[in-house]
Amino acid sequence: MLLALSRGAGLAGMSGMAGRFRRHEVEFVRPILNVSAMAIRGWLETALIAHVEDPSNADEDLTRNRIRRRLMPVLELAFPQFRDTFLRSSRHASQAQELLDEVGASDLHRVGRPPNIRAWQQLSGLRQINALRTWLRVDHGAIPSEAQLVELASQLRACITRGHGIQIKIADGWVQRDGECIRFKSASDD
Repeated sequence: MLLALSRGAGLAGMSGMAGRFRRHEVEFVRPILNVSAMAIRGWLETALIAHVEDPSNADEDLTRNRIRRRLMPVLELAFPQFRDTFLRSSRHASQAQELLDEVGASDLHRVGRPPNIRAWQQLSGLRQINALRTWLRVDHGAIPSEAQLVELASQLRACITRGHGIQIKIADGWVQRDGECIRFKSASDD
């Protein structure tokens, strides 16, 4: 969660790793995600099971390790319950993201897939952004930067004539106007 915050992540990043998710028709489960490393090491020692530490975990050039080694001990001293409260905040972020996903899916049902520009323009500003983010992520696996998403929404809002062309770089592809709709074209589509 701290690493995600340091990178400016949104709710999805602050939600942390999912305990269960599907990707390409495969279900992934992380059953010990919420078990501390200390508890796992203790269990391994008690069970006399040898384990290997990843040597990269000692490299403080990596941000994740600086957070673990320098920031976490300070947080522990200042806020002894921070792990529980951060976990609760992470759950709240996850719930909020699920709600945004539901609203995005509902709005996409309304504006179409691919989105119809005029129908999309009828949404409120925040719902416009959320619908675009949901469409790009769910339908195309594309995660736009904040700047890309703001620029795309700005151009779509200004799109009031048939001749108004749109072509914006998003993730590894482009969003282009195609008649009354916008379409995403991946770089791998070439």
